[in-house]
Amino acid sequence: MSTPQVFVKTPAVRIIETIFDGRAFLVELPVDAHTVVVEGTSFPPEMNVPQTFPRVYSIVGKELSGSHAHRTGTEDETMYVVAGQAMVHLWDESGKHAAVLLRPASDGEKYWALFIRSGVWHTVRYKPNTALNVVASVHYDREYYVVDPANYFTPAGHALYLHDIISLTGN
Repeated sequence: MSTPQVFVKTPAVRIIETIFDGRAFLVELPVDAHTVVVEGTSFPPEMNVPQTFPRVYSIVGKELSGSHAHRTGTEDETMYVVAGQAMVHLWDESGKHAAVLLRPASDGEKYWALFIRSGVWHTVRYKPNTALNVVASVHYDREYYVVDPANYFTPAGHALYLHDIISLTGN
């Protein structure tokens, strides 16, 4: 019989991939496939993640989120899925696109999460019966949101984004 693991402190978050030169990160969250911990002090210092999070919310039963960015210097977010699957699409101002699939951990795995700094355009596409948790760095303020892509992208980036979004949505 094995001895149960005892943690004195939450294990460290591990960076899996750096996206857009550190404006977003795919990370592995502690602890295991049955327990997920989002604790500011467990993130690597180079990510500059807030030590505390004033807002946590869940998105359940949606097909897609609205495309938007948070104004630079406002809201950072950490997203992870506890049921189903979510494809998070990210763009920078120049129209460069990245996509990250989030799903719950399986036995023997750890949860992966996506940390997105303010100033990155994003949208989420959900598989049926998905539950996505979001840990936000600030209290909700609608003034933090940029929802018109023309106010975010460069002209060339806007054209690339429109091409991508049409291929994603079929519209």
